[in-house]
Amino acid sequence: MSVIDFAKSHYRKQLDGEMIVIDVPEWVDENGNPTRIFIQPVSLKEKNAIFKYQADNSLEALAETMIVRCRTEDGKLMFAKADKVHLMRSVDPDVISRIVFEINTKSPEHPVEDAKKN
Repeated sequence: MSVIDFAKSHYRKQLDGEMIVIDVPEWVDENGNPTRIFIQPVSLKEKNAIFKYQADNSLEALAETMIVRCRTEDGKLMFAKADKVHLMRSVDPDVISRIVFEINTKSPEHPVEDAKKN
């Protein structure tokens, strides 16, 4: 096996691991249950989609994070690219900010301890 095979195997193990769960009590279903968002490790391609907006200090980075990172319990993307306009115009920005903050602090690639050191 080559180094790239080792690297891919490592990433696959991360993807197969337990997902992080974020409850959104503001978004309740018809039974009054909060929406549950599931987070998996992010790929470099997914990070690139988010960083394009961060480089411009654009709040679109928050909507892009929601589209790229939020998944259902079965691992499918929760939002489509077409939902971006709704996230930007029709959803409480404070709720989106809180969700993205939780994604960034709970995700293994964004440990809180590392952020405190910098």
